[in-house]
Amino acid sequence: MPQLSKESRFAEGPLPADTNEKVLDVEDGIVTRKEVNGTVYLRKRCARFGTKFWEEEGTPFYASMSSETYWCS
Repeated sequence: MPQLSKESRFAEGPLPADTNEKVLDVEDGIVTRKEVNGTVYLRKRCARFGTKFWEEEGTPFYASMSSETYWCS
């Protein structure tokens, strides 16, 4: 099991010490925005199935699984 950093897993800041992930935003105890190796990811919900997934920040709306446009093409 990875050793956790001194930061809380539910607070902004670093995650486990052996990862390159950094929590950027937390809402109601859930991570909604994180950075991995310099790339920022947002927590989104799939428009078709309702499952949650991580998507790179800056993904065009039409190319996002969270948009109905993505599923209509």
